[in-house]
Amino acid sequence: MDSRILGIVGGVLLLIGVFCPLVGVDFMGQSMTVSYIGSSTGTSWEGLLMILLGIAGIALAVLRKYKLLLVPGIIALAIIAYDYFSFKSKMSEMVT
Repeated sequence: MDSRILGIVGGVLLLIGVFCPLVGVDFMGQSMTVSYIGSSTGTSWEGLLMILLGIAGIALAVLRKYKLLLVPGIIALAIIAYDYFSFKSKMSEMVT
């Protein structure tokens, strides 16, 4: 597959993923979903940064700067890992 197409698809998927629910919680008959954008707590800094990283990834792919595509990808992966471990630690605190 062409590297340019793969970079553009990755950036678009990152943009779409910002609006998808991360976690769905059902508590006392009420269901709540949390996403980077549009969650009940408002827009988070992670969501805005992910949108910027998606746009940067698309721009780098269009400009054929393929090696620089690693930078937004690694930053996005770090944000996702941080949120995952943060959520996991908050859930373990709630259970105990």
